Amino acid sequence: MKSAGSDRNRPERVTQRTIAERCGVQVATVSRVLNNVKSGFSVLPEKREQILATARELGYMPNSAARNLRRSRSGRIVVLGYSLFWDPDDSTYSQMLRHCIEECNRHGYQVDLVFPPDPRELLAPGACDGAVIVNLMRRNLNREFRHYGIPYVLMNSRGDEDEAFVTADDRGGIALAIRRLCELGHRRLAYFGASNLFKGKTHSSVQDRFEGFLDACRTEGLADPITETAEETDAESFLEHILSRNVTGVVSYNQLGGILLYRACRKMGVRVPEDLNIIAFNRLFDFFEPHLTTLVFDLESMGKATAKLLIDQIEHGAEPRGITFPLSLEEGESTAPPDDARNYQKTLLSSFDKTIASI
Repeated sequence: MKSAGSDRNRPERVTQRTIAERCGVQVATVSRVLNNVKSGFSVLPEKREQILATARELGYMPNSAARNLRRSRSGRIVVLGYSLFWDPDDSTYSQMLRHCIEECNRHGYQVDLVFPPDPRELLAPGACDGAVIVNLMRRNLNREFRHYGIPYVLMNSRGDEDEAFVTADDRGGIALAIRRLCELGHRRLAYFGASNLFKGKTHSSVQDRFEGFLDACRTEGLADPITETAEETDAESFLEHILSRNVTGVVSYNQLGGILLYRACRKMGVRVPEDLNIIAFNRLFDFFEPHLTTLVFDLESMGKATAKLLIDQIEHGAEPRGITFPLSLEEGESTAPPDDARNYQKTLLSSFDKTIASI
């Protein structure tokens, strides 16, 4: 049972009437300003700015469910933040987005990749029914989408609790990699990644994979796990450092880092996997040989889930929610038991064969 004081302590919901009373205007005026109505309506620029500023100050949030159900739909979904210049065909984002677009098309929506000079122009009524946000975006722009009741989904990025997003379980994935290395007999591990990017705005996977590596090492009882001491481009310095600490297994933040590390091994005469095991996130470059052992995403399911989350918000007023997909480990040619462990196994097998022969 709720206490009598609980209702008193709960903040009152800010409505358009609240804003109208604060600004000394009619509720209809507030509604038109917040919905960016321009035809057949005029308001002084300073009054418009006062209404918008008051809405931001009070944290006004429209009832997006009711708004979506009653607004006329355009049948258009936009994709923001995606570019072929940084994301080649058949890579993580392009594959995920292809499945997302196919699912949206199946439900009758047109999907456009947009590059507006000012993304806020998409907030105008009828500009779009919803948005798929790829890669990074200014958080205040996400708040603008929420403010105007326009549904959106963050694709392959972890969002806040009140946002819709589809992402991969980076912590679970790196724990899977650590368990595999431990099963093979490796006890001295290192992480080669991008934790140096924490201070700026960056993808959620940077922090999740770095912290997940440390957590997984603690869970497995590994002493002194090593995190990167150099940029990804300085793989040789990193390799020299970890070999001096007797590391035999490395998890790389992405496949590019794994490839750079493998090339450094070739240059310095370090054998993979005999001397060093490498596991990397994301399978992007299938043409690279040898094939690295890789943590892979279910790109088809993630793409379709992005579309379904967005369409559920548009058509049914569903509340935003996040979905996290597990990763799987695809064995390649860069993992094996440590060389001394294999030699020990060979010795045991040889002794066993000699014992059998003497019987």
